Amino acid sequence: VSNVTMAQLEEFAAECPVAAYQPPYNMLQRGIEADTLPWCRERGVAVTVYWCLLKGLLAGRFARDHVFPEADNRRKYPMFHGTEWQKNLDLIDRLRAIAEPAGHTVADLVVNWTIHQPGVTAALCGAKRPEQIRETAAAGNWRLSDQQRAAIERALPSVNQEDLILTTARQQQAVELTSGHTRAAVTILEEAIAPELAAAEIRWAREALASLWGKHAQTDVVDEIFSSFCLGK
Repeated sequence: VSNVTMAQLEEFAAECPVAAYQPPYNMLQRGIEADTLPWCRERGVAVTVYWCLLKGLLAGRFARDHVFPEADNRRKYPMFHGTEWQKNLDLIDRLRAIAEPAGHTVADLVVNWTIHQPGVTAALCGAKRPEQIRETAAAGNWRLSDQQRAAIERALPSVNQEDLILTTARQQQAVELTSGHTRAAVTILEEAIAPELAAAEIRWAREALASLWGKHAQTDVVDEIFSSFCLGK
C-alpha cells in the first residue's frame, strides 16, 4: 500500500496481510514516525520510503541564488522559496560539515541516515543521470557512527512527538474527507490548517491543488500538498 493513513492501513490489514508500505519520508518530513512506521515495525511490514532527498533539496547541490526554470514543478513548493529556502540551505550547510570530513557527499549522508532509521527497509531514489544512481547506491555501503548520528540529530530541526501526531492527524483528516472535486479539498485544507498559514500560503495551496487535481489519485494530491508545506514548515 502507498500513501495511506493510519486508519486506512489498519482497515486494509484487517482484510488482507500488508507486505509493504510506501510513504514519503526524509529528514524534514518525519510524520510517519508518529504512527505508521512503528505500526509496520511491530508487525514486520516492509517500509519502502520515497522523497528521501526531497525533490533534490536534500542532495546538497543547490546554490542559495538558484532559480528554478518555469517548467520545474518545484517552483510551487514553499520549501524552495523565501525564508524556508534559506533555512533549508542552512540545514544543508550543517549536514555538509558532517559529511565532507568523513569523505561523503550530503546526498550520501542523507540516504544513509534514511535507510538506517528504525523500521525503514529501503529508500526509493530517483535519478536523471548515471552518477546520481552511483552516488545513492553507494550510501548503502557504510554506516554512520554514533557521533555522526548525534551530530545529524543536532543539525536537524527539532521535532517533538506532539508535532508529529498533530501533523499526521491533519493529513488523515484531509485524506479521509476529500471527495469528488477541488472545492471540497480546498475547504478541508483551509479548515485543517488555515489558522497557522499566511494568506500567501493559502493562495498557493488553492492554486497547487487546482493544478494537480485530475492528474493523480485524490490521496496522492493531498499527500503531495501536505508533504510540501505542512510537514516541512
